[in-house]
Amino acid sequence: MNHDKENFHQLACICDKCQYDEASFLEKVQFKLHLMFCETCKDYAAKNNRLTTLIKQANISCLSLEEQKELKSYLKDKIT
Repeated sequence: MNHDKENFHQLACICDKCQYDEASFLEKVQFKLHLMFCETCKDYAAKNNRLTTLIKQANISCLSLEEQKELKSYLKDKIT
């Protein structure tokens, strides 16, 4: 099944919403039915699920708001 860019983007968004339990019941049903017939979207969904699993396993942390402010201030001082 071929998709134009806009249609694929919309399906990708629904896929993401389904993965994070943000999709409505109707969106979930429609997407599941679509996956039965579309290899492209099935592959996308599988890769998306794999990526999410890897990110969760990596246990990535980010800077706190205070650390971000300090870094921003430090960089500003170094640039000027």
